[in-house]
Amino acid sequence: QRRVHGYANKIVKKLQSDKVKLKFTSLDLRSLKIVCYSDAAHANLDDGGSQRGYFIFVGDKYGNLNPVAWQSNRIRRVVRSSLAAETLAVSDALDASFELATIIEELFGMAMCPIELNTDSRSLVECIKSNKIPTEKQLKIDMAIIREYLCLNPSSKILWVEASQQLADCLTKRGSSSENLKKTLVFGRL
Repeated sequence: QRRVHGYANKIVKKLQSDKVKLKFTSLDLRSLKIVCYSDAAHANLDDGGSQRGYFIFVGDKYGNLNPVAWQSNRIRRVVRSSLAAETLAVSDALDASFELATIIEELFGMAMCPIELNTDSRSLVECIKSNKIPTEKQLKIDMAIIREYLCLNPSSKILWVEASQQLADCLTKRGSSSENLKKTLVFGRL
């Protein structure tokens, strides 16, 4: 666990040492959305534990993005598969994104912002969209919660992105590049 946390901290320090300036751009309030990148690594910690991480941005229909939250830590539960790890990571990211969307709704007196969840787990996206039922009992519950949220909020969606475009990858895997994340933070756009 320390090794991956240490790696995530090294990425933050590298961004700081590179003198990266975060760019916060003006957003079109009529088209606000929450854009979240969520990732997990199954059994990558020294003791066999799994890691999860996410980056959350507030964006608009013009592609502007402002970073508002990020986190990387150990998954608190023992998971048996990459699918389970990715599901828990998405579930945690969805919770944080929903909380942010609720705050924006209350602050600006507007409708709930749509949430766009991005994951590099194709199998998770397929399971969520097709209602495939996994065999693991707890995983069934976790997926049902994600499905229910997406059904109750039809403007929100879960999307598959290629691993090379996964901005949260550097929070969970050693040796992964942080360049795409750095560019997004510097330019305020994908």
